[in-house]
Amino acid sequence: MGRIADIAFTVALAPHFAMTSIPCCARMADDLNRVCVVHADRSDCPDAFVTEMNGGYGLMVHDGGSSAIEIAFCPWCGARLPQMDH
Repeated sequence: MGRIADIAFTVALAPHFAMTSIPCCARMADDLNRVCVVHADRSDCPDAFVTEMNGGYGLMVHDGGSSAIEIAFCPWCGARLPQMDH
């Protein structure tokens, strides 16, 4: 990571975040467990990409809300991901 990313983030398991499935790769786990020291809410951080919701995964939509677009494959390793419960 670049210097700015190193300063802005610390990777830690957030006690309030309960994953319902095991991430497919280390990069997915890193993104899901990333805690931003600048933004109190993960959905406000432009460097947070993936969220787990409704039993599946989605790309976060950074428009001020908590929306995500469901993804079927991991953006880093290409593994098939579980579908969201609709």
